Amino acid sequence: MSSGLSTRLSLPPARESGPAMRRALRRLLDEAGVDLAVRETAVLLATELVSNAVEHGGGSSFLDAIVDAYVVRLEVGD
Repeated sequence: MSSGLSTRLSLPPARESGPAMRRALRRLLDEAGVDLAVRETAVLLATELVSNAVEHGGGSSFLDAIVDAYVVRLEVGD
């Protein structure tokens, strides 16, 4: 697994935010060499977090994804 890869995705309050986030997160995790099972779990968790932020946040939100050593960190804000 590579270390030091990260991204911040801006997510407008729109239905398209979920699929776009999943594609971008999968690309980042794949590039970092994250195991498939971990990758899919991270995408599932991020989907839930982003869905809640988009639905209940009342505006734009973001997803920060950081891969460092053996840690995948996801942070969602609105």
